Amino acid sequence: MKAVIPVAGHGRRLRPHTLVRPKVLLPLAGKPILGYIIEKLLADGIDELVFIVGHLREQIQDYVRQTFQVKAHFIHQEEKLGLAHAVFMAREVIQPEESFVIVLGDTIYDVDLRSIFESEFTALGVKEVDDPRRFGVAVLDEFGFVKKVVEKPQRLISKLALVGIYFIRKAERLFLALQQVMDRHIMLNEEYQLADGLQLMIDQGEKIIVFNVEGWYDCGEKKTLLETHRTILEKNHPRAEGEFAHSSIIEPVFIHPDATVEYSVIGPYVSIDKHCHIRNAVIRDTIIDHDTEIQNIVLSHSIIGHHVRLCGTAQNINVSDHSEIENIK
Repeated sequence: MKAVIPVAGHGRRLRPHTLVRPKVLLPLAGKPILGYIIEKLLADGIDELVFIVGHLREQIQDYVRQTFQVKAHFIHQEEKLGLAHAVFMAREVIQPEESFVIVLGDTIYDVDLRSIFESEFTALGVKEVDDPRRFGVAVLDEFGFVKKVVEKPQRLISKLALVGIYFIRKAERLFLALQQVMDRHIMLNEEYQLADGLQLMIDQGEKIIVFNVEGWYDCGEKKTLLETHRTILEKNHPRAEGEFAHSSIIEPVFIHPDATVEYSVIGPYVSIDKHCHIRNAVIRDTIIDHDTEIQNIVLSHSIIGHHVRLCGTAQNINVSDHSEIENIK
C-alpha cells in the first residue's frame, strides 16, 4: 500500500530554522521528524511512499534515499495551493481502484494502522480535544458515520479534531471530489482544503468512519515541537552516552556518543547531537543539533541549530544553523 506524505510547506511557524531546511527534517532526540513518520509507516505495512515536495525539496529527497530502502516518489508542488491540491497531485502514481493513506508530514502518530487498512470504509484519524478551532473537525451522525467535515470551525460543533491521518478506501472517489473542489474554486485562505473534498464525498453518498488516535504529536510550531520532544524522550528512554566530565545528567535526555559535556547540568528533556561540545552550562527542555558549541550559558525551552556557537547567559533562545552569538546578556 502507498502512503502520501505532503511536505511542500515552508514551515513559517518554525522560522528561522525552516529558512534553511524543511520542517520535517528538524531533529527530535537524534532523528528527524520525518524519520519517525516513515519508520512507523513501514512498520504498519506501507511499502511505497509518495512525497509531495516543494520548499528545499532536495534535502528531503536526499534524506529519504540515503536512509530508507523503500520505493519512493517525489512530486513537486510548484504552486502552494493547499492540502487538497497537494494530495490531488498524487494521482500521477496512484491507480483509481487503489486504497492509500495520507499522513501529514508534521504529525508523529502512535496507532496501529494495519487494522484500519482492512476497513471497507474511508476512515479519518481523530482525537478528542477541548479546543478544536486550530484543526479540522469531524461531526458524526447517530450511526457513527461522518456527516460533516469542517476546517478550523469558528464555533464549537465537535471536539473530534482531525489529526492528519486519512485512509482512503478508493482513490478515484477522492480524486474526483478534489477535482470538483478545484473546478468550483472552493477555497479557504486562498487554499484548497482536503476537508472540502471529503465533504463532497459524503454529500455524494460516501460512507466515512473515524478511528481514535491517542498518540498524536504535533510538530508544527516551537511550543508543540518541544512538547513532542519531551514525549519522545519519555517513551523511548534513550541512553545518555558520551563524555560527561564533572557533569550532572538528569534523565530523560538524548546525548550522542560523539558529544562532549563538561562542568554542566543537562536535563531533563534535552537532546544533544553528534560533535557537540557543551561546557559550563545548565540546559533543560532544549534541542541542540550537531556540531554546536555552547559555553557559559543557561538554556531552557530552546531550539539550537547545527554549527552554532553560543556563549553568554541567555535563558530562552531560538537559533538557526551556522550562527555565532557571544556575550549574550
